[in-house]
Amino acid sequence: MSGLILCRGKHAQNPYHFELTDTDVYTIEELCFYIYNNIYAITEEIFDEKLVTWLKEEIDMDEIAMKLSSMIKNHNNLKDIVVSILCSADYYCEEEIVRVIDTIDAIYGLPDGLKRKIKADNYLKYGYYPQALSEYESILKSDDARQLSPGAYGSILHNMGIVHLHITGYKTAADCFKEAYSKNGEKQSLMQYLYTLKLGGMDEEFDYELGHFNVSTQLLSEISNNYVFALDEAKLSDGYEKINKIEHLKKSGKLSEYYRQLDSYTEKMKNDYREKRAVRYNV
Repeated sequence: MSGLILCRGKHAQNPYHFELTDTDVYTIEELCFYIYNNIYAITEEIFDEKLVTWLKEEIDMDEIAMKLSSMIKNHNNLKDIVVSILCSADYYCEEEIVRVIDTIDAIYGLPDGLKRKIKADNYLKYGYYPQALSEYESILKSDDARQLSPGAYGSILHNMGIVHLHITGYKTAADCFKEAYSKNGEKQSLMQYLYTLKLGGMDEEFDYELGHFNVSTQLLSEISNNYVFALDEAKLSDGYEKINKIEHLKKSGKLSEYYRQLDSYTEKMKNDYREKRAVRYNV
């Protein structure tokens, strides 16, 4: 947790861990702070018997632990659970709690497709790319898609493009951004489409689309500046430097060492990815 939180309750020896955001909380105040500031990522599912046990055994909050256990068994709604936890600590005032209630009510009032989009957006925000893509695709294939405005539909396609930049590649991502722009007509989707073409080395397509979409000089300048910035940023990264060293082996004719280091670096990337994401993906 970041920031200074005034805690009056017991400090746990073992924190409660929120998988989605990879966040640990140690006190009832930190738990309330987390809920309050992540309300769009909060669902009934995160309130389970593990949290009940933690409240009881780690921070001696027997009363709220029993109440939460009862609400879980009775399938109480999210608002009841959140309000009960926030009211168990003297951390937020009544006005702030009412603000959270209003936010939850607003979420409940959304069409099912937009509720599911919030869930997918949170997967994307916290780096659960396969889950985000699966949820976005499921929304667009379902009857919920009929409830979406062109802007919301385009937003899903735009976000799918971002996911594909991480797990698939530039071409698939560019296709998503282009389709997103056809739905929402937003400058950001068009910029991301052209930007992705440029990053992916699809120069002929990039030049064609500049004319096709009648791109202004100002917009082209923005794209060019972003492109140069991205290249400069990449050159400062450790991964870029490592790949450059490996490529130098190939240019020097040291092919056996080149392939050995390339395989080693690729395997390291895979292992780092698995270690960072495996537990989260299985939640």
